[in-house]
Amino acid sequence: MNKNETIISVMEAFDEAERYKRECEQLRSRANIHVTMENDKLVVGEPDEKNPRWFAAIYEHGRRSILEKYTRTWRNHVEVHAQEDGTKRVEKFEKWYKRCFDEFPDFMSREDFLAEFEPELKALYEEKCAEALKED
Repeated sequence: MNKNETIISVMEAFDEAERYKRECEQLRSRANIHVTMENDKLVVGEPDEKNPRWFAAIYEHGRRSILEKYTRTWRNHVEVHAQEDGTKRVEKFEKWYKRCFDEFPDFMSREDFLAEFEPELKALYEEKCAEALKED
């Protein structure tokens, strides 16, 4: 490789680096995320409030996937007990929840999980109650 070819290849490398920087800037602006470099580390800052729908969609997707992962179990049926007077009694929501859900994400406690997903868990409980009463 002669001197001219070396200079051209270095200039092409700089051009390519500039192209990648522009592409990164375009991606950052589309995502509305504040990204900076501090001490040679990439730091993601607070989201730009101009476009919160992206973050709402990401939050909702993560929420749904967590709920699916931790409610997909064979143990989440509702127990039905026959009473002496001939009626049926289903177990209470709190007992069902404690019996069925003993595995949670590392970043959540049992109480946090219930607080975040209570409406969905109560709907699942009602559905399981209806199934259990139908089977008996």
